[in-house]
Amino acid sequence: MKGVIFMPFINRIETIIKKSNEDIIVFHLNNQNLCTKEFKYSNKAISEEKILKNIVNNDYCIKIDSNDKIYGIANCENGEVVYLYTDDYGNILSKKLFEYDKKKYIINNPYIKKYEDTIHILYYIQSIDNKGIWSIFNHYYDGEKWTENNIDNITAYPVLNPFVVNEKDNNINIFYFNKINGSEEIFLSKFNPISKLWNAPIQITNTSNKKIYLSVLSDEMNLYNITWSEFINENLVVRYMNGQLKEDGFYSNNVLSLSEQSNCSFPTLIKIDKILWNIWTQMDRIYSSYSLDYGKTWSIPNEDDRGTENIIRYKFISNSENDVREYKLDTAFGTYYPSISFVGFQSVVKDSC
Repeated sequence: MKGVIFMPFINRIETIIKKSNEDIIVFHLNNQNLCTKEFKYSNKAISEEKILKNIVNNDYCIKIDSNDKIYGIANCENGEVVYLYTDDYGNILSKKLFEYDKKKYIINNPYIKKYEDTIHILYYIQSIDNKGIWSIFNHYYDGEKWTENNIDNITAYPVLNPFVVNEKDNNINIFYFNKINGSEEIFLSKFNPISKLWNAPIQITNTSNKKIYLSVLSDEMNLYNITWSEFINENLVVRYMNGQLKEDGFYSNNVLSLSEQSNCSFPTLIKIDKILWNIWTQMDRIYSSYSLDYGKTWSIPNEDDRGTENIIRYKFISNSENDVREYKLDTAFGTYYPSISFVGFQSVVKDSC
């Protein structure tokens, strides 16, 4: 442990959207209300707004299209799933997509992705009478009509881990945990835009240990980098593997352990230039390890000790040319408002480049 200064981690997640003009919008929940903080790059003005009320837990997903239009999906307590969109005046509005009987069903982890005229919506759904069994459901709009798919039925109890969607244009894959003989294993399913169906799920791990906290990042070599926390000797260890998805299956390399046996949680993959990072929490501190050879070998974990600010997680989506060129990430750790900055990799990047 380095010194006595550390950054306490708070288990909270918010969404940062950066437009091509460098304006930033932070989406966060305040008493179940979905709110925004907007930072104007040109004049440094800050504005705040409440855009939707009565959100279930953190059940919302926010995206930005190529024209800097915000869109998203949210699950509301009245049993409505709503669509968020930007009108011609830049206002973020909402309208009902569909409703469900909340006395009979639970919906969790809604996700949306638009590409040109197509839309993907995914979520978990469970019958209240069938606890522990969840279906992963997909609605797909091809520009003309909607189709529905039940991707898989999974066993998840008491913890439901969010699925991870890996997307590139209209190619979309989903990674998720499913219990096999009492232990979570990672599965993968790929959407076929021609048949409008999902391929049969592929099991890609078989360690027979309980798992939690999944993160997936693909790279320019069509390599899927996958990390998670795994229970080994009743402690959580950061594990990593990579592999390639081909027509006849998923071809993976050996599973590596990147951390010591502790309470290592929320491992998160980020790629900056050619450096692949794995960043996680351990004893409420931020640790990271990096690879210079596409995940074959990793550095000794390093504690980030640059401040005392509270740390949370951020989903990050950017249309900024600099961000798109230099960074590849879905989620990152960062300091909390009002001084927002990502942590876990900056100082090591400076030393390594």
